[in-house]
Amino acid sequence: GAALSSASIVNPSFDEQSFTVFPNPVNNQATVSYHIAQDSKVGMKIYDVVGREVTSVVDNTNQEPGDYSYLVPVSAPGIYFARLSINNQIFVKRIVKL
Repeated sequence: GAALSSASIVNPSFDEQSFTVFPNPVNNQATVSYHIAQDSKVGMKIYDVVGREVTSVVDNTNQEPGDYSYLVPVSAPGIYFARLSINNQIFVKRIVKL
């Protein structure tokens, strides 16, 4: 049978492939983008490699369908994680700062 991605079943409002970090590795800031297809409760935070919150980008806000992009400053070299929560589902992207 055809394999279905769990994201398409669980959350039709969000295409995980739309969740991107550019450039990566980053210089001083990254553009973090995503697209939602229906009204969603969205939160996004950036964490360092040991799990400390570095910054809150979106604070559990109701967002309408559309494309969203945020500039995220990254100062110290290291590995970071952008943690995107859409209707209580969690998606994570790794960010590398050289």
